[in-house]
Amino acid sequence: MLRAYCLIILFVAFAPMPVHAKTLTAREVLDEMLNRTIVTRQFGMNVTMRYRPGGVVSAKALIGSVDGIWRVKGNKICSTFPSGPAKARAASASCA
Repeated sequence: MLRAYCLIILFVAFAPMPVHAKTLTAREVLDEMLNRTIVTRQFGMNVTMRYRPGGVVSAKALIGSVDGIWRVKGNKICSTFPSGPAKARAASASCA
């Protein structure tokens, strides 16, 4: 019985602590994204994206690369591309 009690104490002591996330502001998101390489999975393939100052976003995938535009809308970053699978599609429905 004492052994079971000790095991329970150990499990509780080493249990992961809950993570409390907060919504980032647009400025905080941009600070994390600008001039950094971001790899995501879209349309069943890996896509490498780079958000640059001035509203230009570059996307590269197995089928090619394309430059688009990004903008801030509230606390979201919206991207639109002139061609490719995401042609004229914003990154989020709330960006339309």
